[in-house]
Amino acid sequence: MDADLRLKQVVDEHFGRVAAYLLSRTDRDSAAEALARTLEVVWQRLEDLPSDPLPWLLGVARRVLSDQWRAQSRRDALMVRLTEAEDMRHRAMVQREERDDAALDRLVAVHALSGLADSEREVLLLVAWDGLTAREASRVLGCTRGAFAVRLFRARAHLRDQIAAHRVDDLEAARTPNQAELQVVEHQVTDEIARKKEQ
Repeated sequence: MDADLRLKQVVDEHFGRVAAYLLSRTDRDSAAEALARTLEVVWQRLEDLPSDPLPWLLGVARRVLSDQWRAQSRRDALMVRLTEAEDMRHRAMVQREERDDAALDRLVAVHALSGLADSEREVLLLVAWDGLTAREASRVLGCTRGAFAVRLFRARAHLRDQIAAHRVDDLEAARTPNQAELQVVEHQVTDEIARKKEQ
């Protein structure tokens, strides 16, 4: 029998059963893809077709479907890995930006503190660094609580002015800061803290 006629006969007589077999095991789109691949295999191996072809056809369809599932599993696994890699990249980028922002904020604070008078810096450090209350800090400085509150208010206002003077757009170079300049400023603040603690 002519190959084209033989293939048409097989399709007409058996591919309804093959399609039903595939549809009972997967979704419509996957079944259509597997059915097309099964037809391709049948055409390539038409001479191997037994006299009772249905079991052989179902075996081919089963193997085709298994190959599809394995390929889909590999694609799914690849997608998971790509998604995880993108998540890791995003987290790393966020963490890097957070570190950069923290370093920039620290540099702004250091510059702002260096712009204060010694007395203003001392008032702020007693509260922010040493964790003293206004009452305790006033005793350290030998002034009334009210006088300390006024000094603290003025120091905080001056600090806000200093921070505003060191806006982020004026400190873009601080993302690659002059290390020598930064160390000088930090040493000034550190020395002030040490001097105050020794008193």
